[in-house]
Amino acid sequence: FDIVYTFTTACGLRADTQQITVNPAPIVTLPVLVDVCVDGSPINLPAGSPAGGTYAGTGVIGNQFYPGTAGVGTFDVVYSFTAINGCSASDTQQITVNPLPTVTFAPLADVCIDAGPLTLSGGMPMGGSYSGPGVAAGQFDASIAGLGTHTLVYTYSNANGCADTAQQSITVNDLPVVTWQALPNVCANDVAITLSGGLP
Repeated sequence: FDIVYTFTTACGLRADTQQITVNPAPIVTLPVLVDVCVDGSPINLPAGSPAGGTYAGTGVIGNQFYPGTAGVGTFDVVYSFTAINGCSASDTQQITVNPLPTVTFAPLADVCIDAGPLTLSGGMPMGGSYSGPGVAAGQFDASIAGLGTHTLVYTYSNANGCADTAQQSITVNDLPVVTWQALPNVCANDVAITLSGGLP
């Protein structure tokens, strides 16, 4: 565009003209960001357009977003680009960092090796799953787990897809070794005898 500067004196009108160029601003876009969990690994931010711009925002380092650094909440991620003509523009998308569920697992009582399948319970919130030695379909089988103390895990995922776990130990005890010495024959009219010899 022409821009004219005029000045009037007794000698008449004088003017000077200069041109100014208005360059277009770049059209910058950043794709929609997917929600993440607070314990998630760093994610690569989607490519902004035009390529070659920079990302900024809470939890943003380079072209990655770190959920643990940002913490729980909703944050702006800004993609900025400067064109060769010096004009800049940016696009902003929000990313939500969801919290983990609070998961608990009530203590488990000791069991004997011959106890048979035990239906597990005590995991909260309800609707999660159990895992560990001897665990299948929500039941603990002491004979499969074997003797000793085992760690069982309760895992729960919330509606946001974020999961956490809680652990409890369960001890499988062996059966006692019981013996009893042979008894002598007695007669039907004998006096009562005191039984002994059973061990332990």
